[in-house]
Amino acid sequence: MPVAPLLITTPTYFRTLGIPIMQGRAFTEADTEKSRPVAIISHTMAHRYFPGENLIGRRIRQGGPERGNAWREIVGVAGDVKYMGLGAPDVPVYYEPETQNTSNGMFLSIRSTLQPKTVLTDVRHIVDRFDKDLALDHQRTMNELLSHSVSLPRSRATLLTIMAALALSLAAIGIYGVVTFTVNQRRSEIAVRKALGAQPRVLLWLVIRQSMQPVVCGVLVGATIAAVLGRAMESVLFGIHSRDPLTFAIATGVLFLIALLACCIPAIRSGAIDPAATLRAE
Repeated sequence: MPVAPLLITTPTYFRTLGIPIMQGRAFTEADTEKSRPVAIISHTMAHRYFPGENLIGRRIRQGGPERGNAWREIVGVAGDVKYMGLGAPDVPVYYEPETQNTSNGMFLSIRSTLQPKTVLTDVRHIVDRFDKDLALDHQRTMNELLSHSVSLPRSRATLLTIMAALALSLAAIGIYGVVTFTVNQRRSEIAVRKALGAQPRVLLWLVIRQSMQPVVCGVLVGATIAAVLGRAMESVLFGIHSRDPLTFAIATGVLFLIALLACCIPAIRSGAIDPAATLRAE
């Protein structure tokens, strides 16, 4: 049996939250308890239960025949909303107008250019005109709701970022240490090359080229492994794929830049080696 959550809304709900009406229309003031029952369904519900069909004018109803609920005419298809959180998949949802249904509670959504505290004060005054004992609860801005929804993935992403930064720092220190050790081991060779007329830029390029060869191999192997294991990261990513080419290109570029800087310092020092002193010490 098809299952979908029901949301009871007012005509301005979709416009207030910026939910697009992809087909048909939104609810209007003409949708009253005396007019024909109507409903709006989400894009996912339309795609899942009515694939490839013209939905406007089709009818649905809540529950089985024994419930005796009225058939409702579909008057519109709305865009999907992440009601269950940004990390949750899109689920079928359908809407009924508040004038044709009843509810013991209500969420009030307000769009305003004023500060939230000012808006809440005005809302409190308006509510008090109707019932001073009526409680207002869960007062949140959309930014707060979004922040709460991504708090756990954001914590994971922050932790992974810190670990990645530490790993990158250790890699840079390791490359610097290895290249420095290699240059010190080859002091005699570099001194001989300089004594025979090798230019500093040639020695600089020689050290950098030979030092970057294992770095290139490591980056290629690491990128391949990251592409294979990237699915494990999808739960903390929003609006980007785990195998996004631009992200891989930027990450690879950063790794190359850090490795190049780590190689340049000992490579530049190799150009300052004094051939006479080095060969005399040998």
